[in-house]
Amino acid sequence: MEPRSLSASGFGGEIIIDHRLWHVYVRDVVNVVRRAMDVMDCDANVVLTDDRTIKRLNARDRGKNKPTNVLTYEQPPEILLGFGVVRREALAAGKSVAAHLSHLLIHGA
Repeated sequence: MEPRSLSASGFGGEIIIDHRLWHVYVRDVVNVVRRAMDVMDCDANVVLTDDRTIKRLNARDRGKNKPTNVLTYEQPPEILLGFGVVRREALAAGKSVAAHLSHLLIHGA
């Protein structure tokens, strides 16, 4: 699946989904993200990606050569989430991926 950039009204950021499993595990993923960002009154871009991408960025920017659940950047303001780690954490906690995604966005913002 090609990366898709979806603009969400209600906050000033953009939602970028570049891993198809976000749509499989999180019904109406755009609205889940929009609601979480509205709660935080946050204008950061949100990037929903895969473990490979987030591992590469984590190694480059934090010196940790492993995937992580969330990375945040100040300029431009961005919150990136890695699907595999988020899914594994949700399963371990007995939560849905959508509920864990909302939790991470609120705490990442």
